[in-house]
Amino acid sequence: MNAAAILIVIGQLTAGGPAYDEPLPTCDGMNLRPEVEQRIVPILEARIKARKLNDWYLPEYTEPLHQLFREDSPIAMESRIALLAYYIGEAYGEELFCAISQDGEDALPLLEQYQVCRPGTALDPKAAELVTGQAKYEFVAEFIREGKTCDLHE
Repeated sequence: MNAAAILIVIGQLTAGGPAYDEPLPTCDGMNLRPEVEQRIVPILEARIKARKLNDWYLPEYTEPLHQLFREDSPIAMESRIALLAYYIGEAYGEELFCAISQDGEDALPLLEQYQVCRPGTALDPKAAELVTGQAKYEFVAEFIREGKTCDLHE
């Protein structure tokens, strides 16, 4: 699959996915680990603010996102995978997809875990408008299983 085709598919998935892709249900009685929640809740709060202001370059939104995309740790990887459950915008969604693909096979168990249901956060139900479906999890997992990665900066 060429880079343009990948970006088209990622764009469709980050925009909420195909019509059959129902929003991820919330896991009953399960919340994000505190270390993960500390990374993604401020991003989601800033995402909601950026949408209200129509300012997608709001530093309080873009800076933690890019930091999370670059960070190399197990908690950062899990945070990226947890963030995949939310619509963060097409361009940032593509960067998130690529960052997870670069985590490689280490990401597969978490992708499988998180595609079943979304752990609750301190933002529930405020962040419910951003929840997306399982298709993104399945797509990035298949991408990794095929040995593919992407880098939007190439």
